[in-house]
Amino acid sequence: MGWLGRAIIAAGASAAGVAGAAWHGGGDYRVAARRVPVLPVGASRVRVLHISDEHFVPGNRKLADFVARLADLGPDLVVSTGDSLASDAAFDAYLRAHRRLLSVPGVFVFGSNDYFGPVRKNPLRYVIGGHDGLSHGAPLAWERLKEAFEDAGWVDLTNTSWVTTVGDVSLTLRGTDDAHLGLDDYPRAVKSRSVEPSARTEGEAGSTSRIGPATGSHPRTARLGAKSSLNIGVTHAPYLRVLDAMIADHISLIFAGHTHGGQVCLPGGRAITTNCDLPVRLASGLHRYRDAWLQVSPGLGTNPYTPFRLNCPPTACLLDLVSVEAAVA
Repeated sequence: MGWLGRAIIAAGASAAGVAGAAWHGGGDYRVAARRVPVLPVGASRVRVLHISDEHFVPGNRKLADFVARLADLGPDLVVSTGDSLASDAAFDAYLRAHRRLLSVPGVFVFGSNDYFGPVRKNPLRYVIGGHDGLSHGAPLAWERLKEAFEDAGWVDLTNTSWVTTVGDVSLTLRGTDDAHLGLDDYPRAVKSRSVEPSARTEGEAGSTSRIGPATGSHPRTARLGAKSSLNIGVTHAPYLRVLDAMIADHISLIFAGHTHGGQVCLPGGRAITTNCDLPVRLASGLHRYRDAWLQVSPGLGTNPYTPFRLNCPPTACLLDLVSVEAAVA
């Protein structure tokens, strides 16, 4: 039995009908798995791996080893919701750890800590709640990470859209730039044109206001004759203005990060803060928000100046998107 099978722990089904389980992947890291009934009757399962807020730093061997094994989960699609690096010096180690995942079709958006390095902040903000403000460190070489992702075939959803197919399911994915920095422009995503993932549009050097490739297909996901469809939203910081705009646009499933699940939580994982205007009850995990499913990653890392978590383990999320009848079977 593999490392995932040996570490499995069962979790009960929620009242919303989402069956679940969680796996510990060695050390403090875990994979939380859920089945989400979002596909039409008869559609085949789509497995999505959601990673976020790794805040990768040099020498974090435990996180690197954990991420390197996530491809064993067999995802059809990887969704990365940002804050990947905390240091430019970790770039090569980050790519080595993600080498196998980068061979899987993927999409990404960036967060504030992809654009700027970490700074020291008052750790009491996790206890007293509220936002951490917009202080940030030196600029990071986010263009380098963007290029590496795109060279691997991942699609930048920054204020843009992508249409692809996985098996017999047609997916329309729309994303935004980081709302925490006020860079989100969802109307631009709605209006974006369809181009191949390899066609990049670069902003000016050092600028964070840019738009990536809009639509296209990865060689492992391109299929003809898809019979089902699903609209997916992807953003880093789940500010309500972004979520509400996506839901008004008929998005059925939204992926987000940023909150760290609260990072320092009360017993039972009850968050005290989300570092945005998202209610604390939605700080982590899979929830119904209005007419959509909202998947908020607790993240895999922390700001290196506040390297602690309480009642909120670092987690990668595995979502099996299934039809309604498969969810209740």
